[in-house]
Amino acid sequence: MLNSDPAGVRPVWYCGINEEKRGIGMDFGLSAGGISQLDHVVEAESLGYDFCWVGDSPMLFSNPWPTLAMLAQKTHRIRIGTGVAVAGVRSAPDAANAIATINQLAPGRVFFGIGTGNTAMRTLGRPPMRVKPFGEYLRLVRGLLHSSGLGAAQYRGRILDRGAQNR
Repeated sequence: MLNSDPAGVRPVWYCGINEEKRGIGMDFGLSAGGISQLDHVVEAESLGYDFCWVGDSPMLFSNPWPTLAMLAQKTHRIRIGTGVAVAGVRSAPDAANAIATINQLAPGRVFFGIGTGNTAMRTLGRPPMRVKPFGEYLRLVRGLLHSSGLGAAQYRGRILDRGAQNR
């Protein structure tokens, strides 16, 4: 079945260097494939893990946005975000709206990894987004996320109003 988690799949654990910590520091995190792994993330937070990313491949993982919304409610300190959101799966305004909504639920704890979707798009039988359209997509997402007030962003020569985006 699509968007379901294989039984018994455990999260993958990651670590990375954090130059913001004094001296040499390292952040530890995990990757969660969906709703069935929420308790793993809560446990990881209690153990001091720093971040959790949620995949965005419709044929492999649960939808990342409900998963992140639930993580925002179940956790208090751990950073959460996409690893990575796939540009070809949803429109740029939808992606900007989704991550802005998650940021409202977990202010200051959200990150947004985004990519062309090589694996995700190929599992859907489609090619990943090409570099030039991906650049346009990124400019639009950034414009929507960083504009103040109602603002507007331009995409392929069209002006898109940010009025529908959550605040």
